[in-house]
Amino acid sequence: MWEPAHGRAGRDVSTFPPATPLRLEGTEIVPDMRVLQRTTFGATYQDRAKMAALGRDAYIEWQLAYESIDVSELEGELLSRYPWLNMSAAEMVAGWIEEVDIGHAEVAIVRAIRSPRQLYERVVEMWNDHFNITSSGLTMAWTRAVDEREVIRAHAMGKFRDLLGASARSAAMVIYLDNAKNVAVAPNENYAREVMELHTTGVGPYTEQDVREVARCFTGWTNYLSNAGNQALTFKFDPALHDDGVKIVLGHMIAAGGGIRDGETVLDILASHPSTARHVSARIARQFVTPTPGEALIDRLARVFTATGGDIRAVVREALSDRSLAYAQPKYKRPFHFAVGVARALEASMPHAGQFRMRLAQGGHMPFKWETPDGYPDRTSYWAGALLWRWRFAASLMYKEMTGVEVDVERLMFGARNIEQIVDRIDSIVFGGAMPMMTRVLLEDYLRTNHPTTGVMAEAIGLAISSAEYQWF
Repeated sequence: MWEPAHGRAGRDVSTFPPATPLRLEGTEIVPDMRVLQRTTFGATYQDRAKMAALGRDAYIEWQLAYESIDVSELEGELLSRYPWLNMSAAEMVAGWIEEVDIGHAEVAIVRAIRSPRQLYERVVEMWNDHFNITSSGLTMAWTRAVDEREVIRAHAMGKFRDLLGASARSAAMVIYLDNAKNVAVAPNENYAREVMELHTTGVGPYTEQDVREVARCFTGWTNYLSNAGNQALTFKFDPALHDDGVKIVLGHMIAAGGGIRDGETVLDILASHPSTARHVSARIARQFVTPTPGEALIDRLARVFTATGGDIRAVVREALSDRSLAYAQPKYKRPFHFAVGVARALEASMPHAGQFRMRLAQGGHMPFKWETPDGYPDRTSYWAGALLWRWRFAASLMYKEMTGVEVDVERLMFGARNIEQIVDRIDSIVFGGAMPMMTRVLLEDYLRTNHPTTGVMAEAIGLAISSAEYQWF
């Protein structure tokens, strides 16, 4: 049987090497850090140099055109460690691959750290929360892995209607929100409610009668069972379970006899609804601009959404424009963003992401493990109480307590030895040259009190990533 990357004792596991940093000796690069902070999980030397070389607008376009950014080497490495990444659910069932659950989380971590398609990965993160499905249990793990590949990643930067339709036909979503139990004689309203409240219009424009009618439209949208051979755990429409009568959804009459088209019509209605343009635009604004977007910003993005027929790439482009970023406010890093950002900034090497996965589980933010359909919260108030976890993470990393995770402090310091040089390097590495003066003073005082050995420099880096300022972006 295939062994996971964090596998059995004695297995020789090759490392994920850190990307070679671009050294900028004698070159002052002052990129637009706000854009870099919004488009990455943590800006590196390479990101800053790329923006300096291309210019801000061209950098954004380069990231938006993610298909042109080569990730074949990274994806090849991942596929060699997690061969189920390209498997169908049926193949995973046949192989009874139990490692998919934890492996899926590790793949998300590694992609976020190492992929040069940083903006794409941040959009993927957003949709994974928006169309949240937990991976708990083997059936959900298998189908969720397929959903990640064929729904979220395949349509992340495309048209919203295509993403919504792929999600509705995802076996993972069908199972997770109980639409497999939605039959004409006993309608189940779970998916019908969430496809409006969470996925499209948001609370407001629909009534309880609309929920009942939408549920009727999606009767018979189910999945093949796990013992169905090559079709196992894939979507199917069963006309024998469908309510083929007349329905009225949000004022639109859906004629009798429509079969599977009833559900597609509902998706057309929802995807083109003005409330969906605003609800989805607010989600994009929270991800890339500000934790509490106002009406003016939401209206701006919603106009682009409507004018382009729900073109996600176009809305993200507008969110990253000067016009929209004028509304930007600091956002608090969720544990995933914090941990991945640290790994990127410090060029951490690791044989696999098992240690990060376990630490994120302790921090309450392991990928694909939020149980309810609303996705991991993106509110400062929810995560602000987890400071102790962040301090422990920083200390464990810099004291080399994470097995197999290595930070080469000497390489990061690049020959810096006196206090001013060391703090300058930490400023560049951790804050991109924007270290607050109070943090600088505290680090200088710490280094002045202790002889700056490699261990002391590691501690100083740990203090920097534990600082209050580093928790925001």
